[in-house]
Amino acid sequence: MNALCLLTDPLIRVQYTSGQVDRLNLPQVLVQLSGAEALDFPMLRPHQQPAWHAFLVQLAFMALELAEVTQPPTDEAAWQTLLRGLTPEYLADEPWCLVVDDWELPAFLQSPCLPGAQTDYKRVLESAQEIDLLITSKNHDEKAGKMPRIGCDEADVAVYSLVSLQGFAGVFGKRKYNVMRMNRGYASRAQFRLVFTRGSGPEFLRDLTVLVAEAERLWEDANTGHGIGTSLRHRLLWLSPWGDTAMTLESVHPLCLEVCRRIRLRLVDDVLQALTAGSESARVDAKLRNGIVLDPWLPLVKEGVPRALTAMANTFSYRLLSPILFDGQRYELPLLARARLEEGSAGVMVAQVLVRGMGTTDGLLRREIPMHGRALRKFGDARTELALRARLFIDIASTLQGKVLRSALLQFIDGSNDPDWKNGDFAKYVARWTDHFDQLVDEVFYEALFDTIEAELADQPAQAQWLQTLLPLAREVFDRGTEALPSRDGSRLIALARAERLFTGGVFKQFGTLLPHAPNTAEDATASPAEPELHHAHPE
Repeated sequence: MNALCLLTDPLIRVQYTSGQVDRLNLPQVLVQLSGAEALDFPMLRPHQQPAWHAFLVQLAFMALELAEVTQPPTDEAAWQTLLRGLTPEYLADEPWCLVVDDWELPAFLQSPCLPGAQTDYKRVLESAQEIDLLITSKNHDEKAGKMPRIGCDEADVAVYSLVSLQGFAGVFGKRKYNVMRMNRGYASRAQFRLVFTRGSGPEFLRDLTVLVAEAERLWEDANTGHGIGTSLRHRLLWLSPWGDTAMTLESVHPLCLEVCRRIRLRLVDDVLQALTAGSESARVDAKLRNGIVLDPWLPLVKEGVPRALTAMANTFSYRLLSPILFDGQRYELPLLARARLEEGSAGVMVAQVLVRGMGTTDGLLRREIPMHGRALRKFGDARTELALRARLFIDIASTLQGKVLRSALLQFIDGSNDPDWKNGDFAKYVARWTDHFDQLVDEVFYEALFDTIEAELADQPAQAQWLQTLLPLAREVFDRGTEALPSRDGSRLIALARAERLFTGGVFKQFGTLLPHAPNTAEDATASPAEPELHHAHPE
């Protein structure tokens, strides 16, 4: 018995921009997205959004490519035909069904079993969290039984869990391997893409259109000189039985839909259960590639050993994200994060990743950076100006944070004429406030950077404008910090006066050439100190 077929059964709950709620099958979803409908998927969890977007785009591209069609159709029958073209030998649509009783046949994102291998599937999973790629634990908020068991009416919950697991999971214990699109097992699959019109439909169409236009280049990069033709490469990796030997990278389509775990679904009293088994090897033998497998959303690190980007908890801070976006010497942006000449004059860079560790999930990161005008036009192969300008801006923020604000707050806590700059306890007190300043900088960094590019400012006036943006932020943190922090000096007023002089003097000392006028009062954040002896107290 086959059950819950995505090609024909309305399993996926959607909400239209009008507010209307409906249930669609997979071809109907593709019809709406191909018509630029901004569908909302109510049961799609935030960490599953990148996986669902990638799945739909990859699937649509391969279906169009195999049929030698360049424009996505906007009727259900045409999409059904295209998807069935990926699985022509399965007349009962088994590869599109969530449940197929004959385990020697494929099911949706579930590889066939070899004869006699069904007994390998021993662990039974009954909730969406257990199937998904998130780490579950009784000691974490993400607990295995947090969501109820999956009934037939909630089949889309199982669909999203399978899509995220099979397309984005890393190593998780013995015999549970990662997808090929990441740098080793404990990394993650980041997704960077440019968006010009918001909504699931326009974003799907943009990425699909770019891939169709770049198909020839994609195959050139994939190196088809291995004797394996385009039409013979595996596209849906759940169609082949999963044995003890991994598939070679050369045998799979560059945009293939992966499966990285052995898993099968079954229906028990109208409730979906998943049974899992370990594997002797990864599904695709790509370990030596370090994640460099033509993922059109994944940035690459060029320095050192070339590899796919491994995101950490702070990767999306302005300090670390700017080089990824702009520094072409150190990083290579993926295809779908690059601007094309024929695209709009205003877009948004969307970067998202679920950060992983060894047996941990370290946070879902998402950042959206508006880009327009000259900045967007430079965001192709000519990013050098953006990289240099960003480096200058980061240096100014670092100097203001470390040599001015941090020093002044340390001076306030110590309170003396000869502060103990290396006191570890003082540093811990101050770190909270300097970190807060860095967060404020992060909020304004990209807008300020792109404003100077749009205004065609040279480096000196651009830096001066940036400094004038930062000084009020530093002043705010200084004022709040000195109100909240303790001071060893018997008089907080004296400690504050000394810290104030160091702050204002530090601004003048570090940035005098960028200030619009010579400072003359201690009340001005850009003023120089009246007492010259404060300069020798300032740490270099």
